[in-house]
Amino acid sequence: MPFTLSGDVVFKLLLDQNTETVGITHLDNEVTINSDFVKEWGNFAQGKSVAEAVHAELQLLLVPIVNNLMEDVKFKDIEVFALNHVLFPEHNINRLKSAHIPGDMVIFGEIDASLTSLELAPLQAVLPVGKSQQFTTNASSGVTYSLSPANGGTISASGLYRAPETINGGVLGVTITAKTATATVAAHITVVASPVQISPAFFALHEDNPLAVQLNAMVLGDENTALNWSLTSSAPDVTGIISSEGLYMPPFEAYPLGYTYVTVTATSPGDRPARLTFY
Repeated sequence: MPFTLSGDVVFKLLLDQNTETVGITHLDNEVTINSDFVKEWGNFAQGKSVAEAVHAELQLLLVPIVNNLMEDVKFKDIEVFALNHVLFPEHNINRLKSAHIPGDMVIFGEIDASLTSLELAPLQAVLPVGKSQQFTTNASSGVTYSLSPANGGTISASGLYRAPETINGGVLGVTITAKTATATVAAHITVVASPVQISPAFFALHEDNPLAVQLNAMVLGDENTALNWSLTSSAPDVTGIISSEGLYMPPFEAYPLGYTYVTVTATSPGDRPARLTFY
């Protein structure tokens, strides 16, 4: 009996005015499973009722599976803070209004000019949790520092920023603002959960064509640090192997569940690990 299955999942764009980021998140219970059972089987005796029953059973079976799979697909927030420095470096900030993805992302907002006499350095930085960054300005006195969001760490009166010890998720965007009586300027810090960053962060391999994947790891502040690589799997003994240089070879065994999640972990000495997942 020939038939066709199709489906849809819904992702939502989230705008954060404070961190000037666009996030993409999966909406629970927004999975649709479609089939042509009724069209293909409707001419048979009791075909329509059987087709509707089969479709209903597939809905019950597939929707939770797809939901669980999509929850594991994490998109890194898109930082649009750089727009602050494209047209008028150091002097403007893009206030996000909306974002759309018709094939490529389009962002709408307003460029709010501020006074240009105050300069802040650095304008952007990436820090692991618990680390510090000194900010400086060209003002001799009267500079007040602040940050957002409130859980984004601390900054002293002299401009010494310290990232929080822990964050929710893998990345936290923090805006540092310096003010004087006549001017305001902002910088952006990306706080990451681990000093070790791996790319690609997510990869899908088909069991009929199990290709090797070269993983690239970066250690913030020390690119020459030797990393320890390890693997874990959702299916016992179906893991694959990984070299000391991050070359991953997928397993050649049959996949007992039709799919297998494999998590790769890279750890630098004395630091927190970074992880990515294959399936």
